[in-house]
Amino acid sequence: MRMRLNNPMKRPEIIAKVQETRERTGANERVSKRNKRWWAEGKFTGAHRRMANSRGMNKTEAKLFGVIQPLGFRFTGDGTFWLQKTKSGIARNPDFIWGSGKKKTGLLLHGLYWHIQLKSNPETEIADYKAAGWNLFVLWISAKGYHLSNYMLPTITVEIAQWLNGLKSRRLRRPDIHQFSTSNAVLITTS
Repeated sequence: MRMRLNNPMKRPEIIAKVQETRERTGANERVSKRNKRWWAEGKFTGAHRRMANSRGMNKTEAKLFGVIQPLGFRFTGDGTFWLQKTKSGIARNPDFIWGSGKKKTGLLLHGLYWHIQLKSNPETEIADYKAAGWNLFVLWISAKGYHLSNYMLPTITVEIAQWLNGLKSRRLRRPDIHQFSTSNAVLITTS
């Protein structure tokens, strides 16, 4: 109890000094580059993944989860579920999976900035899921700032529900990959 009260790392002047030292020496930038390289190469261990994903959902994931949870999806973007064996050799962590994951159905939430401009190669990621036999719904957020507008949610929900119903109604021999962009979401008015 005493250390918590007297912990020097809680004092603002110590925090500022440590941050200044990390910025001056470039430590933050080196760690960031190394982590990006390790992630791309699939070198993160289970412990790395738990630490990297220990945060909860971001605002966009939380907003989407509010409308897809009733459909049977659960959030796994926190590192609770990993596809270890993939065609590319990079372990994959879907943002959401449907049910327990045994039916191999997932949903990826991709923003154009992160997945196109930073060249994270979403084609390879999607190919990994397909090769592993996963049905995948890829939702592309085309809005600036990686946000979902409230007016988009009804259209997105209907699109996901129809996709799920299609999977349930027919027996597929190969995985179904469905991609949907929020630029396709139109305003639905209810009377």
